[in-house]
Amino acid sequence: MPVPVVAIGVPTLKGVRNVVYVAGSGDHVFALDAETGEVLWTRSFKSYVAPKNSGYQGTFLCPNGITATPVIDRSTGVLYVIAADGALYGLELGSGKIRFGPAQFVAPFAKSWSLNLIDGVVYTTLTQGCGGGLSGFYSMDVKNPHHPSLYHLLLSTTDTAGIWGRGGPVAGKNGRIYGSTADGNFDPLSGEYSNAVIAASLRNLDLVDYYTPENWRDLNHRDLDLGSASPVWFSWKNYNLLASGAKEGVVYLLDADALGDKDHQTTLFTTGRLGNDQRTFEQHGIWGGLSSCRDDEGQTWLFVPMWGPVSEAAPKFPLTNGANPHGSIMAFKVASGRGSNKPVLEPIWVSGDFNLPDPVFSKVNQSGGSSMPSA
Repeated sequence: MPVPVVAIGVPTLKGVRNVVYVAGSGDHVFALDAETGEVLWTRSFKSYVAPKNSGYQGTFLCPNGITATPVIDRSTGVLYVIAADGALYGLELGSGKIRFGPAQFVAPFAKSWSLNLIDGVVYTTLTQGCGGGLSGFYSMDVKNPHHPSLYHLLLSTTDTAGIWGRGGPVAGKNGRIYGSTADGNFDPLSGEYSNAVIAASLRNLDLVDYYTPENWRDLNHRDLDLGSASPVWFSWKNYNLLASGAKEGVVYLLDADALGDKDHQTTLFTTGRLGNDQRTFEQHGIWGGLSSCRDDEGQTWLFVPMWGPVSEAAPKFPLTNGANPHGSIMAFKVASGRGSNKPVLEPIWVSGDFNLPDPVFSKVNQSGGSSMPSA
């Protein structure tokens, strides 16, 4: 599940190289020359605990290995990675030497997701109760390697409410971090936040806001949980926005500073069904993560990766690119609604066929703008 990460111009024992870092599920990290594929160094982790063969443990849901994509800190030249036993390590980019840790971060053999690093703090999320770890946000302040500080925001007392979108914890520039949670009960009074979009404070992981759709019970019944895709934070005019969507095939556009408004169930804009007409929980809907960019003309775009065919009820896209029975990328402009300054999503194009598309990346031009992905 971890994906490679890349650092440019890294001093190594074999000269300055562009390096690809791969965390293997078997508790190893590999540093490869990006141009030749040469192995520059490897690091193996040793665990002093053993996983229990119970529940999902040892299956593809809880694989007892490295599950979180590492994160690079270029300011210190360190790669942070969570080993299978839940310890956080900081490895020197050029040599693989241990520069931080090991410091226990999450439960041994838990299922953690992509690491994010913000102002010297490493963040991740947990899901599915692997290793007995409860679902929620986890962070560790690594600025002082001799005194790391650990914070948790737990979102359920069971193995539900996991945040398992590909991007892990999603940070905004408004001092908050976000995630969309999986199946389970939604009952804030008892601390259960399944089928919801959650906002926490960056520093202490205090719960500051949440949104849950009115049909959350139906989503839960059909296993259409919001956890299958990571939301995306972006700004537009005077708004900080968060777009979230998942297996149901619907995108919710939320005020990132006031998720769901006062009743926690009101969006700024909700699309119709974009995919998953069958309303099945596998091989349909939005998976991986949404993404956004602003082009050279200042136009803000939202990109939605859809698994399976476009819904018959989807809005009309002015530009299409042939049949897409296995999946597609959908592109929307963020625009002002008629007679309102509130943002809406205006459909522009849908790609040709992709089999299980992943999040879209845009290329930043030398002028500072972003070039558009082609349809």
